[in-house]
Amino acid sequence: MAELHIIGQIVGGSGFPQSSLFCKWGVHAGGAWRLLSGLKEGQTQVDIPQTGDTAYWSHPIDLHYATKGLNSCSTSGVPIIPHILDIEIKTVVVV
Repeated sequence: MAELHIIGQIVGGSGFPQSSLFCKWGVHAGGAWRLLSGLKEGQTQVDIPQTGDTAYWSHPIDLHYATKGLNSCSTSGVPIIPHILDIEIKTVVVV
């Protein structure tokens, strides 16, 4: 069985006209992947920046997936990249 651990955080968001922001997020894996631990979706707290337009959340992400074979990696949409990833979240919601 192959396993994948995703550990990181949603740092923040900027570029929105309102300053009170939170983020609803979700991870979508292919059907061959089974979530063993962690939450595949969630929501950050609200941040209202005092200066600037960047809302900071520092929301932790800690997921553990498993699949029965490595052949499913190429069809499941899970990237294998051996260094730090910056993921842009586009589902920021204005409160």
